[in-house]
Amino acid sequence: MRRLARGISGAARDDLVDGLVGQLRATEEACDVALRLARGSVSAGAAREEVAAVEHEGDAWRAHVVESLTRALTSYLDREDLFTYSRAVDDVLDNLRDFVREVDLYGVRPAPSWVDVLEEIRVGIRALRAATECLRRDVRRVSVAVLAAKKAPVRGQYQLAMAALLAEPLTASTLRRREVLRRLDIVGLRLSEAADHLATAAIKRGT
Repeated sequence: MRRLARGISGAARDDLVDGLVGQLRATEEACDVALRLARGSVSAGAAREEVAAVEHEGDAWRAHVVESLTRALTSYLDREDLFTYSRAVDDVLDNLRDFVREVDLYGVRPAPSWVDVLEEIRVGIRALRAATECLRRDVRRVSVAVLAAKKAPVRGQYQLAMAALLAEPLTASTLRRREVLRRLDIVGLRLSEAADHLATAAIKRGT
């Protein structure tokens, strides 16, 4: 009965938003770990341990989202769309984890050019969280708010960093750094996809 009451009252809908926002907070924490790694303020090994803990936190929030979807009798947006959005946010976190792990595995020294890319990724994550919080405050603003996440120039910063890297002599070190840098491009692509999923869900709802 308690579960049914929460579903009827809409509390489960708020639990769902809490879970999505929690996922995005964990994703931002992972980005912060990557930024400290890029700036050389934390070792690759330590960063890898930190981001693994953050990933577990994100997984817990993802489980919270899934459980909330099963309880909610009503939802701000289509349930399937919100499930897909949650999975897309999880992909962003997973690729940030992979970035940190690959820096450690490949023995790559941090590069200043990573910082610019990661800072724009963080801007996009924060914008996406703000758009997600609109689900609770004013669902009609979601489709507009999510545009800020799409505008973060992650790809442009990545291209500048890649151009500088490709201007260097081709060595084993250059190849390893290229692979790590490409991982950041993937993070940006996954972030854009997550924003698209939320925007599409909002537009389908007529907001």
